[in-house]
Order: sequence, then C-alpha cells, then structure tokens
Amino acid sequence: MLASQRMCHFLSAHAPWKALVDGSFIDLRPLMPGRRVQISPSLAVTPFNVVHRAEYTDTLGYRVHGPRKTLMYVPDADVWDGWETPFNDLLGDSDIALIDGSFWSYDELGHRVQANVPHPPVLRTLERLRGLPDLPEIRFTHLNHTNPLWDVDSPLRLNLPQGFSVAETGERLTL
Repeated sequence: MLASQRMCHFLSAHAPWKALVDGSFIDLRPLMPGRRVQISPSLAVTPFNVVHRAEYTDTLGYRVHGPRKTLMYVPDADVWDGWETPFNDLLGDSDIALIDGSFWSYDELGHRVQANVPHPPVLRTLERLRGLPDLPEIRFTHLNHTNPLWDVDSPLRLNLPQGFSVAETGERLTL
C-alpha cells in the first residue's frame, strides 16, 4: 500500500492495522512528497502535502500524470494558502483538478462553528480563482450533504462559471 511516511508509521503502530502489517497482509510503501512514482508504463503519481488537520497523520494530494494530461487530486483541505508547494502552482501545472468542495459557503453549517470544519467553501474558491489565466478544468469533489451543489437541478450548480463543475460518481477522465 502506498502511503505517506506518517501514515505508514500510524498503521504500523496502532491496532487493528498493526496486526495486518505484522502479519504481512499489508505491504506498506512510503511515499515522499515531490517524488514521482511510476505506477504503470503510462501512469505516474507525484504526492504533495496538503494543509489539513493532522489529528492522526498527514494528508497528501496527488498529481496524476498520464501520457497526455495531468490531473491534480485534492479531495480534502483546510485552506488553499500556506502549502509547501503553493496551491496555485500545482493547479497551474495541471490539465484537470479535482478539488475539495465540501461546503458552498461559510454560512452552510448554521449549527456549527465553521472554524472547527475549515474546508475552503466553493464560493471562496471561485473568488480566489476567478480571472486567473490558464486555469485547468476544475471539478469539485468531497461535497458535504448540506452543499447545494449536490442537487443536479440547483441554480448554483447550473450556473457555475465556465470551466467549473461537480465531479460525478463513476466519471472517467482520460489522461
């Protein structure tokens, strides 16, 4: 199993996963952020660190390199700022980006303090990216059940700016 060094350590040290590692049912292979790993002759991944709560371990995003295109995958993030490799740089080097769209706005969780669930809302992401040159095709993923983008007929979903959409279950992307 490919995972970050911190995740490999966590799985090796905590039950019930430790028993699977000790019994050789899981073969842990640590990934190094920034180091490209060839998965097949036509597919490689480059992991990168993502700013996210680190209660137990870290969070990685991935750039998936195909023969013609590169996909950026960040399904879970707390913020778009403060990354080791800036978010905009990773985005600019991608053809397609699947990124965290947990919430539509900061007002969505009326019963909870948004700071305790710090995913960048879609509205803020759109504001941040609007007008940037050479944006990849962006698809929001990891939608919370309260996000109005879940509704395929939602005016918010139907009126996303050009180049922005919602990732679909079972969707296939050609790289």
